[in-house]
Amino acid sequence: MNNGLSTVLLCGFPREEGRMLSDYLGMHYSIRICNEKDFKAKLPESSSIDLILAYHQMPKFNAIACLINARQNNPQAVRILAGDLSKMEMHEAMNKAAIYQFLPQNWPVEQIELHVRRALENRELGYRHRHLSRDLKIAENVLRKIDSQNSVTTKALYKFDHLVYASSSMVVLCDMARKAASTELPILIQGETGTGKELMARAVHSASEEVPNH
Repeated sequence: MNNGLSTVLLCGFPREEGRMLSDYLGMHYSIRICNEKDFKAKLPESSSIDLILAYHQMPKFNAIACLINARQNNPQAVRILAGDLSKMEMHEAMNKAAIYQFLPQNWPVEQIELHVRRALENRELGYRHRHLSRDLKIAENVLRKIDSQNSVTTKALYKFDHLVYASSSMVVLCDMARKAASTELPILIQGETGTGKELMARAVHSASEEVPNH
């Protein structure tokens, strides 16, 4: 972009048509113009070019060859091809230059500007989608790591060694529960509300997971 405006490179248009197109698009975009001879010279500036609109008119200007070159050196730029094209030329342009859109010959500049605007909007949406997908993937990996760490921490808390009690009968009960956890027998835990049944159950579950081949 140039001063906040998307940069459009016009290539191969006849002088009068190119001037009209440049004037009209220049109201909305930063315009650069080139012919086949200086097209390769423009490519080093490709990082600042958002869209390439090329006019195919053989033998004066081989827009397809230029756009194939642009695809290799400036893949992020949208490529639009205008002109009177044969089916063979359209096929070559689609396969080798990955043309975004074809525009027929002698189209009104208003229609061309509309398609340029839509192409740039789609380019921006695609750019945002790729970055959002990348950010979401990073966030998902971070959350998964945090969840894994929390799971390890939580499991460490639910162990017999972390149960707090003051009664000697609880010492006996925990010892019985620890031994029962090493078996495959079902365990029933009973008690009044608030006596720590859930903590005991989690401790039994944690201890059973530590038993080999359990």
